[in-house]
Formats: sequence, structure tokens, C-alpha cells
Amino acid sequence: MSKTGYFHTEKLNGKSVMVDPLGNLYFNLAVNGTGYVDETFTVVAGRENVYEWLPAKTGQFQTAYDGNGNFSFYVANLIRQTGQPFKQADYSERSVEFVKSLGFNGLGAWSKASGMPYVAWLPMPNLKIGDSGLFDIFHPDMAAQMDAGFQALSANRDDHLLIGYMFGNELPYNKLRSAVPAASAATGSKVKLVDMLEEQYGTIEQFNAAWAMNAASFEALKRLSFTVKTGPAAADMDRFTGLYLDELYKQVAYYTKKYDPNHLAMGDRWLAGVMNDSKLREALAANAGKYMDVLTYNYYTYDPNLSMIERLYELAGGKPFIMTEFHYGDPTSGLTFAARMAEDEHEKGMMYSNYVEQAAASGYIVGTNWFSYLDQAPTGRWFEGLNGEAGAIGLLNVVNRPYKDFLQSVSATNAKIYDVMLGSVQPYDHTFKPSQVERTSDKELHVAKTTNAPIIGDFTSDWGDAATANLTDVDLVLGVMKTGIGGQMSLTWDDEAFYLNAHIDDPTPMQSPNVIKGMTVPAAKAYLWAGDAIELFFGPEHVNEGGSMQFNDSQILLAAAPDADGSIQTAFYWAGYRADEQPAVEMAAKLNDDGLGYTLQAKIKFADIGVANPSDGTAIRYDMGFDEGGPKGRERQFYWNGVDGNSANREKWGTMILKDASEPPADSAAGAPGKPVLSSNNGYDNGLQDGSYEIGMNMWWGNNGTAYKLYENDVLIDTRTLSANSPNAQRIATPVAGKKNGIYRYYAELTNKFGTTRSDELTVQVTQASPAAPVLSHNNWDQDGNFDIGMNMWWGTNGTTYKLYENGKLIDTQTLADHTPNAQSAVTAIRDRAPGIYQYRCELINGAGAAASQTIEVKVI
Repeated sequence: MSKTGYFHTEKLNGKSVMVDPLGNLYFNLAVNGTGYVDETFTVVAGRENVYEWLPAKTGQFQTAYDGNGNFSFYVANLIRQTGQPFKQADYSERSVEFVKSLGFNGLGAWSKASGMPYVAWLPMPNLKIGDSGLFDIFHPDMAAQMDAGFQALSANRDDHLLIGYMFGNELPYNKLRSAVPAASAATGSKVKLVDMLEEQYGTIEQFNAAWAMNAASFEALKRLSFTVKTGPAAADMDRFTGLYLDELYKQVAYYTKKYDPNHLAMGDRWLAGVMNDSKLREALAANAGKYMDVLTYNYYTYDPNLSMIERLYELAGGKPFIMTEFHYGDPTSGLTFAARMAEDEHEKGMMYSNYVEQAAASGYIVGTNWFSYLDQAPTGRWFEGLNGEAGAIGLLNVVNRPYKDFLQSVSATNAKIYDVMLGSVQPYDHTFKPSQVERTSDKELHVAKTTNAPIIGDFTSDWGDAATANLTDVDLVLGVMKTGIGGQMSLTWDDEAFYLNAHIDDPTPMQSPNVIKGMTVPAAKAYLWAGDAIELFFGPEHVNEGGSMQFNDSQILLAAAPDADGSIQTAFYWAGYRADEQPAVEMAAKLNDDGLGYTLQAKIKFADIGVANPSDGTAIRYDMGFDEGGPKGRERQFYWNGVDGNSANREKWGTMILKDASEPPADSAAGAPGKPVLSSNNGYDNGLQDGSYEIGMNMWWGNNGTAYKLYENDVLIDTRTLSANSPNAQRIATPVAGKKNGIYRYYAELTNKFGTTRSDELTVQVTQASPAAPVLSHNNWDQDGNFDIGMNMWWGTNGTTYKLYENGKLIDTQTLADHTPNAQSAVTAIRDRAPGIYQYRCELINGAGAAASQTIEVKVI
């Protein structure tokens, strides 16, 4: 590899790698915010009474306040530890020593430190497209201002610790198609768009026909605020997006290299939500790849989708990636914010190892940057007001103590990173739980037409054959799961409207402050999602296409809350297609009698969502979900099919298909039933072959049966009477539970008046009915004879009984709740042990068997 004196990229054995100034292999292991304490400050003004302790703003803790009166408990704890005021220089030096001790070799963005390889920000002009946050790259003054500002880069030419430059962070490119047409004539990008349209259409009449507008001229169009409301208009904005991105990355690269040719141009740290849009992310890669040296992506995910990254790498012409932000939160600290959440500190470490090692082995990722050095302020980081992010996402907690279990994994992975890169060590491959995988489902819901339209507000009537979907913990896309939360959505339709009956289980129901606020401040309804709410998404056209929300797609927020008199008030808000009109939605809501949930009903007219003639077989791109939160905002979000970026693009929405069965045909069976086919979800429902599963029967096509029987090991276990509608498919699901390890044989029979047809045998093997292996740990660091023995079963089949043995003698028995496949834990307090060596082992027991831990030794001196 080349010794150039500067960081650069090369190919090694066909893989992209980064090389340091001395010609050594370099994988950028960095921590964002090293030496940076700003996110530990929180707003205290106006809520002083919520804190048990706040010191005076003068005296010993004066440096724990910033210039705006915000307070950092973290800095206050540093002052307690050192007995000295906070000094940034000393703190920065200690921070660098700490990250180096863990095997990190770089400083991530927003670091306040030096002495390690680092990245810098480019001085981009403050010329923006309206309030979108996007650079107005076609502004007539943009080139001159970039040229003047970038001259400062010349001073960095000989800086051997500087890796390169980035020009932005998480730019919302998904706003481009709305922000540019709506911008003023003083916006260069608006003028460029109109010039492109004039060149394309030639006459204003041709343009008006394509965009469904009535502009007087192209010159007048520059002064108009307009929106994308037709298919040709959407296609035109896709073309403009390509022009915009090409110009943006070209100009950034040109002026960077003009004044500092020695360092890398590193892009703008793409936003994870934007990158959910397959069309937009591919346009970004293709255009940035022409000009940037390295592509940067704030890729928050559980398990990196390497096939997707490889596709972008190829589109970018082989330009490698640095994943400039990622993290996993730890809810056991009490802080429940994180882009992706682990079960606990130990799993957080396993996820770190998986992410970093898989990236290093890929051949197209040359760095991973953890976010962040410190946990955020427990009551929210200051610059987001009273509801700022508050996550256990740091290397150190609020009392400046390291997360030792987590950092053991971090250090181990960082230490072997080059062995992983070179292929001499295989990357760690973590087994993720079903609720921790990135959602790739493509659900389809068949919704039957009703012959008797539901009356909104009648909570006693039966919704009959309405289609129903349950939302459970596996549908959680944001936040940390909490016991007692879930949803059941029932859907039906008639010629006029779509009907929804949403029943939400929630221990704190109807906590939706913006419902009441919206009664006097209508704009507050746009934030109904910041509490308890229902979310619906409709895409009436181009059902099989993903990408950004299309011009006639709608998001509808529905919520309810009690007013001061206890009366239930409802509110709705349309985003997207009908945002300007806000068509009326007929709604009603009711609290559960036990106070542990609520039901919300709504009627939405098909005409308002762009469906002209609903009929049997009509397909609509569709998703639904609910938000759960309270006065402080949303804490959890659940979606039937989608992800937390649903409101920006339709990539992960599912499909609704309308079915008209109001006049079912008479059964036309002319012979014995078609052959039933058995299947099971053993191992697929929760990732375990644990003895609880469903046996499904499908008769895909043919003569229907009127009776169904299922046999297990030749013993009849289920009998059903069926409705026949030949030649349509028939399906039955039989739940099976409590099976011990072993092999189980199943076959089924379908019967009608012509005869009986038997299925082939299905064999189901149960291998994980007994509990998963527990792991013991202790905290006897001072070896004084007073300590705790902790048991963790990280994931797998749960036990219902826990037994702990000391030197072979049973000393503790505990009853445990079964929440398979989630983690289980137990703690036993050990006190007043005399000096000596003590051996501990434990057992987890359920009805199918027992699992024993490895023996650990604890030394008391």
C-alpha cells in the first residue's frame, strides 16, 4: 500500500480499504462526541421542582451550568469526583486517553479533542431552499461564496491527522420534490427547475396539461408556489433530483480539491430515514460516487443489510463507505431512547461486535463511528427543549462510570479488527430476536365488504366479517416494549367508505395532549403522533412501487383524549395528498371499562383517499399502526408492515385488497376435496423450536371440504366444520403448545359429501422445549464476602423456576414469569461469606426439562 503522507483509499485483494499516511491499513474506529459534554446539559428552568437537587449557579458547581442556565448532572458529578471546576482542555485529554484504551483510532464528528485522526466540516454557505435545510446549489451566489469560504482549507493541506471533510449531516433530500416547487423566485434551484421544465415542454400549455396547472407563463411559474399532483410531475421531479444531486456533489468536490487536494471528500452523512427510499438512495449513491472519495451514512440498524450497501457501492463506482453513526440503547438504565434498542448492556456489546465486524469484513466499508461518547442527559438534551433525546448510548454514564460489560465486547472487537478485515478471523454473526430484524415483510390484507355499514360510535355492534390484524411486540418499530401494550385493527368497507375499528391495549390510554390543544390551536393536530394516536397510510396508485410518498398518497393521524369535563374529544390530521383540504373524518372513541385501553372508530371516504371506484380486487398500498406515549411525547410506535420512516416514504407499506363477498356463490364441488397441505411455523413464530407452534392446513384450489380433522401421532386433536366455496382455497390453523423435545407426526383429512382426502404427513421436530442455558455473574469486585450472584438467560425458551447452588447445596429458589423468547434474569444476595472460594451454578426449569449454567468461582479474602 502507498505511503502518501495522507489518508486515502486503495484496493487490497479486491476489497476497498483505507490507508493511513504511513501506508498502513486503517479501519476508522471512531466515537462521535469524544470530549464533548454538550448533550449532557438539560433544560431546568421552569421545572426545577422535578429535581431532587439543583445547586446554586455560582460557587462549586458554576461550571456545570452553561451560559443559558441549562445544567449538566454529568459535569456536576465530574466536579464531585475531581473536586475541581470543569476544564474542557483537561477533559478532552482524558477522553482521548480513554477511547484509545478501548482500541478506537479516530475522533468522530462533534468531538472536542485532538491528537487522533479526525474529520472536519466544510464551510458551506448559508444559502438554503426555503426552510427545508437543503442547500440552494443553483443560487447565483453559491459558487462565489463556496470559493471564498473554502480558501480556508489551504491551511489544512499538510495536516497528517486530518482524514477529510464532510459538508452536511442528515440532509432531508426527501423534501426536495416539495421544497423546490414551493420556493420563491429568489431561489436558484426553483429557477433551475422551471428552466428545465420549459426546455422539456416547450409551451406553457403542454406543461399545464402535464402538471394539472393553469400557469400564465414559465416566467410566472417561477413566482408561483405549486405542488406535485400528477404522475408526469413526479417523474419530472425525479429528473430534477438527479440534476440537483449531480451539481451539489460536483461543486463540493471541486472547491474542496481546489484548496486542499490532499484530503478526502467525504459527503454528508446520509439520513437513515431518507435511505429507506430505494429510488432516492440509489440516486444519491450514483451521483455522490462520481465526485466523492468516501461515502458517509448514519446507518442505524440492528444487523447491517450488506447486500443493500454492496448495491450502493457498485452504483457509486466502487467508492467505499464509512458508517458515521450507529448505536444501540440500553433500557436497563432507565433511559428508553435509542435508534435501535438492545435488551441490556451485554446484548448491546454483542450487537456492537456484529455491526463492526460484519462491516470490516465486507470489503466496501472502511469505518464505523459509534454515537456517542456519553449518555445523553436523563431529562433530555437541552437544545430540543423539555422533550429532548435521552438515551443510554454512551461509553460512560451520567456518573462517569464505564459500561464495563458493553466495553468488553467493544475492546475485543476493536483489537481484532484487522484480522477480520484480512480474513484470518471470521466476523461475529449475532443471532437477532424476531423483533430485532429490519422489517422486510410484504403483508397483504384481504378486507371484506360489509352488507351492513358500521355505525361510528356504536361500540356494542359486531363488526362481523371485518378483516383483523393484531399488532404485538414484533411490530414495535420505535421505543422499548412495555407490558400490556398492543393493538387489534378491524377493517371493512362499502361503496362509499373505509371503516376502521382500532382497539388499543394501553395502561395509560388516550394520553394525547394535542387533541385538546388542537381545539384552539389547529396547527397542533399535525403533532397528534406525539402521544397516543392511530396512523393510517393509503397509496391508491402504483401499488407495487416503493420509494417516496407519491403525490396522491395520504397519511392520516387519528387520536382522542378526555377534556377537562371528562368528555372524549377526537381529532384527525391529513398529511400528503389532502393536507391542504383536511377532509372530514367521522370518528368516535371510548375508554375501556377497566381503564387499560381504548377503542377508536373512523369512517374515511374513498373519494378522499383517491380511490374512485372501489370494487372486488381493488388493491391499495396500505399500512396502519399506533403511537403510544403521553404528555412528554411518543414513547413507542407500532406498525403492521412498515418502519419508523413510514411518513417519509412508502417503501415498507403493505397492501390492502378489497374483497366483495356479499353474494357468495353456491358451492360447486363435483368430487372429493382437493388435497390438503400441512405446514407449521415451528421456529418461525419466535425463532425457537420450543414446542409451541401452529399447524396450518391449506387446500390451495379445488373441491372444498365441509369437515376437517387433524391427527397428531395418529390421535385426533382437532375437528372443524367448514364453509365450502369451491374451487377457492381453504385454510385452517390449529395452535399446539406444551410439547416436549421430540418428533411429532401430523396428517389431516378434508371431507365432503363425495368423500375424504388425506394430506401427506408433516413431521415437526421440537428441540428447544427445555430452557435455554443461563449464565451466572457476580459483582464481588472488592472480594469482601458481600456480593450478588446474577443470572441472565439472554434469549431463548424461558424457565418458570430458578435454582441456585453454592458448593453443591441449594441456597435459593425463585419463580419466574415465562415471556419466551425474551431474556430472563434473577439476582441472589450473598452476605457475610467467610474467606475462601465459593462455587456457584444454577438451573432454569420448566415443564419440559432443565438447563444448567457453567460453574463460576467467587473468591473472598
